[in-house]
Amino acid sequence: MRNRVVCYITRGRSELLVFEHDDASLKAGVQVVAGGLEPGETPEQAAVREAWEEAGLQLENPRFLGSLTLNPPSGRSRPETWHFFWLEAPAATPNAWKHTVLSGEEDAGLVYHQRFVSLDDVRLHWNLDAKLETLRSRLNCEEGL
Repeated sequence: MRNRVVCYITRGRSELLVFEHDDASLKAGVQVVAGGLEPGETPEQAAVREAWEEAGLQLENPRFLGSLTLNPPSGRSRPETWHFFWLEAPAATPNAWKHTVLSGEEDAGLVYHQRFVSLDDVRLHWNLDAKLETLRSRLNCEEGL
């Protein structure tokens, strides 16, 4: 079974980083940073690497939100285990930017339009929203500390 990571990157307690592809013909919808684990890599290491490769953000300390076995997006034939993480972007991170994906089996060279959106209004494709309620709960708990 293939293992993947999904990264919920927040700025503050109310904004989530999402992206859309530069090439509208891909019809991939609104997504968050995600990708497969490389050989010998832990899910935590993969989350940090994917944040760099897909968003250009050097982040640390991913917080585990849970794992799910999900049916993959179209084009893949077998279920995958997705490990969901929360990472925090610095307050000075821009509101929006374009980023060219650095590597990856299918995404290298693609341009992603990154932007922060309100966690209250976010709508994600490809089951990427599967742990958003867990993230919201964690954010609310930590805000009260």
